Amino acid sequence: MALTRERLEQLIARSTDIVVATDRKGTVVYYNDGASKVLGYKPDEVLGSFVSRFYPDIDEAKFQSLAKAAKEGCPVSKALSATEITLDAKLVS
Repeated sequence: MALTRERLEQLIARSTDIVVATDRKGTVVYYNDGASKVLGYKPDEVLGSFVSRFYPDIDEAKFQSLAKAAKEGCPVSKALSATEITLDAKLVS
């Protein structure tokens, strides 16, 4: 069974992975359901915006990923789950 373009587009749109496309200037032209769920922004909030407005640089993204993994399962982290921690280890209230 061949994968049609329509089916591929449906898979990408519904993927739990982040799929964001920009034009050459960095303006967001595509933003899927996975990106919405993971990053917390609705498509109408980001489409047409510059990508760095809502998506961190690679170091911040890596840090947030590691921090999220470290927090899961830790009782203290669960208590602080609503507290944002930045790359420079500052607590943001």
